[in-house]
Amino acid sequence: KCPRICADAVQLVDDVTVDDDLRTGSGLHDHDAIARPVTRLRLPMWRRKRGSEHDEDPFDLGAAAWQSTPRDIDAAKQWWQRAAEAGDIRAMNALVVLYAAEVEPRDPDSARHWFRKAAEKGNPYAAYQLGVLAASSDPPDYGSARVWWQRAAEAGHVNAMTALGELYELRVSTPDLEAARDWYLRAAGDGHATACYR
Repeated sequence: KCPRICADAVQLVDDVTVDDDLRTGSGLHDHDAIARPVTRLRLPMWRRKRGSEHDEDPFDLGAAAWQSTPRDIDAAKQWWQRAAEAGDIRAMNALVVLYAAEVEPRDPDSARHWFRKAAEKGNPYAAYQLGVLAASSDPPDYGSARVWWQRAAEAGHVNAMTALGELYELRVSTPDLEAARDWYLRAAGDGHATACYR
């Protein structure tokens, strides 16, 4: 039995700040535990800070370019690249979206690169998405997926917990139902609807 109402697992992120939204990955649309990688980005409206351009955060300048009309993808990419190279996890996550869904031609290798950088800095959402990329590759690499999902799950990412449950239940040659149950229970404890169902 799910200890919390599973509907609580569905959260709106429109009111989340830009910083929290991209640091945690909550502004990057996520659907199922084992799903396709992220392809869209939602940012709250950016408001220009006072001061000169040199005093402003490169991530903020990228967000302003992203939200301009018409959208200035090249400027957003340029500012976010600068911020990401300085270690800004928000910018790393934003670059993933640009390379995976916004630039032509698509650049999945660059998207994977920035996910890896963010994961190495401890971002659980990036680690989770690296697991998704590994599991959805052809052929699937469930060994790598398990490693990334384990890292994300241990940092509290509930979709990674559920993905591990599904991996142990459905994606290995010899199912480990006890491990699957443990991960489902942890995710259900945080209200994850799929884990509650499983």
